[in-house]
Amino acid sequence: MSEPTYEVYRPTREPVPEPPLEPTGPPAYDQRPSEVEVRHHRGRGIPAPFVPGAICTVVWLMSGGGYFWPMWVFLPAIIMILRGGHRHHR
Repeated sequence: MSEPTYEVYRPTREPVPEPPLEPTGPPAYDQRPSEVEVRHHRGRGIPAPFVPGAICTVVWLMSGGGYFWPMWVFLPAIIMILRGGHRHHR
């Protein structure tokens, strides 16, 4: 085996450039959307609690139907909607 070769670190004499004062590029992803954007998107599509039930219904249909077992997946979502809990989720 050959011995590893390495050099001694010698810093350059050139000055380090200053960082820009103003940020460049797109805004950071951690910024929250404005209230107008939140209201604009509210009420569109399938409410999140119903997504697992919709997937289970597709599986139920593809397996030939019969006893509608996806109702047990929909039941907690329906109870949450009836109690008004869907307004607290984003």
